[in-house]
This record gives sequence, structure tokens and C-alpha cells, in this order.
Amino acid sequence: MEQKISNLDQKVRKLTEKTAYLALENEKLKEELSYFEKDKQDLKKSKVEYDGFVDQKNQIKEKLSKLLNKFTDAGI
Repeated sequence: MEQKISNLDQKVRKLTEKTAYLALENEKLKEELSYFEKDKQDLKKSKVEYDGFVDQKNQIKEKLSKLLNKFTDAGI
């Protein structure tokens, strides 16, 4: 009977150690996830800024094309 109690006590200790280890690993993973979430937000922000620049570039191209067409129509 004492052997069973000793075995169970040892298993409980191992499980406690494993739980502590897993909790520590979980915290590390949460920190990494937090870092990647921030990086993801920065990338989204950069993409929005890039898309804005592309839109501006396209608008400028369109205006230049219209202006060149007007010069062509005027024979300049």
C-alpha cells in the first residue's frame, strides 16, 4: 500500500513539474504570438500605405495622360 502511495506521489510530482514546464512554455509562446501580432499590424499598416501610394500614382498617370491628350489634340 505504501508503495502505491509512493508511486502516486511520484507521479503527482512529475505531473506538477510537467505542468510548470508547460505553463512556462505557454508564456513563451504567448510572448512570441504577441510579437507576431504586432508585426502583422505593422505589415497591414504598410500595405495600406503602399496601396495609397499606388492609387496616387495611378491618379497622376491618368491626369498626365489626359494632359498629354489635350496637348496632342491642340497640335503641340
